[in-house]
Amino acid sequence: MLAGLKVLVTGASSGIGRSTCQVMSAHGATVVGIGRNLSALEEMVSDKHIVSFVVADLALDNECERAGEKDFP
Repeated sequence: MLAGLKVLVTGASSGIGRSTCQVMSAHGATVVGIGRNLSALEEMVSDKHIVSFVVADLALDNECERAGEKDFP
């Protein structure tokens, strides 16, 4: 259903964001996550729910800029 789509999910390391990653990847999307919890994001890659991630707190301007500079697959 989502095969071929690339999706960027904020809040990917927990809660609704994490669940969104899991559902979208299960439906074939290539998912990149942004979140604050490194170990949770690493677990999401290990479980193949996301292909890449950025550890960032998007409430902070400098971290938003850094996340925006990331080259995603």
